[in-house]
Amino acid sequence: MQAILGSKLYGEVSINKDGEFIVPPELCKALNIKPGDWLIVLAVPDEKFIGFIPSSDFVEFLKRASEATSKASE
Repeated sequence: MQAILGSKLYGEVSINKDGEFIVPPELCKALNIKPGDWLIVLAVPDEKFIGFIPSSDFVEFLKRASEATSKASE
């Protein structure tokens, strides 16, 4: 919840009939998202929360988590 309170509003999007939407340009700039980039979609359905993480950042997170887990188990 703290992350939501400290967040910035970047506008709103509408969902088309195919379930697609356009990420606001200001948000793309803030997160350095470029055409062709992929995003990981996370959701908390009970709280009606949707979050997006650039795939490259998520892969880096998983790599670091794996390394930390390996070190901790040694």
